[in-house]
Amino acid sequence: RPFTEDDLAVADLIAPRLALELYQRLNVDAAQRSSADSFLQSLLSGQPFTPETVSVKLSLLGWQPGSVLYVLCLERFAGGDLRALASELLCGPNDRYTTYESHAVIILSRTRPLAPDDRAALRTCLDQIRAACGLSRQLSSLHELHTGYAQALSACRIGSRVRPEEFLHEYDVCLPYALIDRVSQSEDALPYVLPALLHLAADDRRAGGGLMATLHAYLKSGRSVQRAASALGVHKNTVSFRLGKIADALDLDWSDAQDVYRLMHSVSILEYTDCERFFGG
Repeated sequence: RPFTEDDLAVADLIAPRLALELYQRLNVDAAQRSSADSFLQSLLSGQPFTPETVSVKLSLLGWQPGSVLYVLCLERFAGGDLRALASELLCGPNDRYTTYESHAVIILSRTRPLAPDDRAALRTCLDQIRAACGLSRQLSSLHELHTGYAQALSACRIGSRVRPEEFLHEYDVCLPYALIDRVSQSEDALPYVLPALLHLAADDRRAGGGLMATLHAYLKSGRSVQRAASALGVHKNTVSFRLGKIADALDLDWSDAQDVYRLMHSVSILEYTDCERFFGG
């Protein structure tokens, strides 16, 4: 664990000269941490720096970021130690952590893009500590950190609403909901939903037929009948039967790409507006 002031007090009793050296080193480390935080926060705010200034700052901090960067943004949560939380996610020697606008922000520094295994490791860690996190797109420069922070923050906010059972929310995955989010901030988004789907939702809610839940599971599983059946805990024939009823109610052709696209757009709006109400979770 990191050396603390309590450790220093003990060292002072045992070896005062050693304690003085440690105290001076702690002060230097604290100053470096403060300088690093200030620099990173300036980058996250979008403050412009010349390449020369960035080079000098990096030299003073002893930081050599890789050519590929990502921003992770974690929401504050009750009882959470953000620094301890961040330390769980600092996977590489050149990663950096700071706090900005009441969020824990981690800059992942890599020599190559994140692979599926890297993302799986992040998901596992976030599942264990039960913390929602947004991940930006791949960045190629420290000057893009402000954009990366906005992406990660948006992904965390939107992803936590649409997929509350998940903890890693990637910006590109959340993009289909970004426009819905913007519209819903100024007006009711439901008029943009297919009227037939709203009628189906109302009828299904009264009858308890499970059609909307089946539709949601089917689309969420990549239109796999087998995976949807597993998620719902029913036989795949039940899913197929319900999909037929949905097609009849919506005058929908499942083989028509335009029909499916319009349906998925409407489902996304309902999912973002009130997933519990329309799909039962």
